[in-house]
Amino acid sequence: MRKIWISLGADGRVFQSTGFAVDGLLGPFDAPEGFEREQHLYRVENDALVKDEALLRANEAAKARAERDRRLITSDYLMLPDYPIDDAERTAVAAYRQALRDVSRQAGFPFNVAWPDVPVTIPP
Repeated sequence: MRKIWISLGADGRVFQSTGFAVDGLLGPFDAPEGFEREQHLYRVENDALVKDEALLRANEAAKARAERDRRLITSDYLMLPDYPIDDAERTAVAAYRQALRDVSRQAGFPFNVAWPDVPVTIPP
């Protein structure tokens, strides 16, 4: 089994790609039913392209966790004991950070993530 990134060109042709660069036309594959114009991870199975749901989920989960980590990093400094915020603000930031850590437990994770509201203490 061979796993590849593919995308559908504007003219309906299927291309193999790595990252953002199109490497060339795949053949003789037709775009599978439901194939979207954005990139998905597919596998070649019996000379047909089949969406690899497990790898797609893993890829989306990695992207969601990276976003969660980015959001945690932006609030790290607020949790330092000598940072000048009051107890109520610190409690709000701590609750926000815990909600971020719990994102992966949401029912819709990783495709439908409900990001917690950012406390006003954290600048945009």
